[in-house]
Amino acid sequence: MDIRYAKESDESQILALLDQLISEVNLRGGFTKSTEGETPRRKIFKEMMARKDTIMIVAEEKGKLLGFVDFFIMPIVRRGYYNVHIEDFVVDESARGKGVGTAILKKVVSLCKEKGFKVVKLDSGLELTSAHKFYEKNGFKFTEKMFRLDII
Repeated sequence: MDIRYAKESDESQILALLDQLISEVNLRGGFTKSTEGETPRRKIFKEMMARKDTIMIVAEEKGKLLGFVDFFIMPIVRRGYYNVHIEDFVVDESARGKGVGTAILKKVVSLCKEKGFKVVKLDSGLELTSAHKFYEKNGFKFTEKMFRLDII
């Protein structure tokens, strides 16, 4: 298994993995959330590939993407350092429990250490209890609440 930076050619497989994440959230939370459609998703993917403050990592085996994470580098003025915020993290349903997620997280932490980032944060839907156990097993701690306001 290769853990590497995402490439533009990974776009379709990454979007398919993100569809799995949306489905999981909907199933576990009883939601009917969807996307804004393929065109905006593809546009945002290309934008994120070009940004210097966004990193996308994939796990690949034999040409198939098994997992994906994207994270943002965030300057924290009050602290005087940079944090990382994981926005999306998903492992293909067929690859869960096989060390893919742990390998991706190790890569994220390694990159953060290398670049001098101090903290990695993420938020996870209340309904994703197995993901919470995974994060805790990998050293994350529940430290704060997140609030959300949907702008329609």
